[in-house]
This record gives sequence, structure tokens and C-alpha cells, in this order.
Amino acid sequence: MEKLLGDPFKWDAWTVTISVCMQRVLVDVKEGRLATPVEILFTSVTDEPLVHLRLKALETDALEYLQSDKSKWQNPEIFAFCSSTTLLS
Repeated sequence: MEKLLGDPFKWDAWTVTISVCMQRVLVDVKEGRLATPVEILFTSVTDEPLVHLRLKALETDALEYLQSDKSKWQNPEIFAFCSSTTLLS
């Protein structure tokens, strides 16, 4: 997570929210409610893609960044944003 989001001691509200969503996906994979690979897409209130990730496994470096637009992350107009998770077969 730190690779994507940076130092946790410097996280703002947006970063904490993304972290919580990602942790939920990781717990669901670990406990067998989701199977890998899985894609996670965060979009703004206007459906603009903010972050698109693929989790290939519960291993170090198994998180692939498909798209990430950090320039939009701190824009107050993105809220409320949506997170969707898709299982890949």
C-alpha cells in the first residue's frame, strides 16, 4: 500500500479512504470471499477514473497499476467516489 499511497503518517482523508477500501478487498481475498485475480476501480462522482488496480495474488508486488491519475486525487469535486471490484476469470 505504501508503494501506491506513500508514507502512512502523511495520509490525508482521500488516502485513508482508499486504504480502507483496499484493505477490505485484501481481507475478502484472504478469507476466501473473493478469488484472485481481481480488479479494483475507483471513480469520481462524475465517473472519471481515479485509480484502476489489478490484484493478481496475495503476495508482495502482486498489485498492478493499470491506471492512476494522482492529479485528481485531491480535487474536492471527486467526492463522493465509487469503488467497484471485479473478479477476473
